[in-house]
Amino acid sequence: MFNLKTSRFSSAEALRRLRYYDGEPVSPSEFIPLAEETGLIDDLSWIVLEEICMLFGQMRGKIDSVSINLSMQQFEDRSLSGRIHECLKRSGLSPDKLKIEVTERVLLQDMDYMKMIMEEMTGEGFGFYLDDFGTGYSNISCALSLPLEYTKLDRSLRKVHARR
Repeated sequence: MFNLKTSRFSSAEALRRLRYYDGEPVSPSEFIPLAEETGLIDDLSWIVLEEICMLFGQMRGKIDSVSINLSMQQFEDRSLSGRIHECLKRSGLSPDKLKIEVTERVLLQDMDYMKMIMEEMTGEGFGFYLDDFGTGYSNISCALSLPLEYTKLDRSLRKVHARR
């Protein structure tokens, strides 16, 4: 995000991108489900987190925060918070600098569990964004019950609004 008042970038989102051998991009809608099915999503996500912590640590002062997406498998890992803290510690970063994006699809897998995890991690200083709101069956009251800093609307909702 670019802050118009300060004329500087305030936050960034870390996204993993892959390419075919010919250089053409592979859509995340292709490789993320495959990584989830094969069990590689956890390793992929931790690699991204390590890279982001290292890079963000080097950019200290140039940007306020960075957001990452985590999978349901990672949220089910009871060592999640500790592992993230270790990564941040190695980079000299505090938890408030890392924003965790949760997709509506992940939330809907187990709303009560996700709310509990999010509340625990918010208490430790982490911030949460709801990503792709409007792609599933959750509603505004559901989103309001969660400890969220931001809700990012799905592209399909933005297109509807733009046509009006």
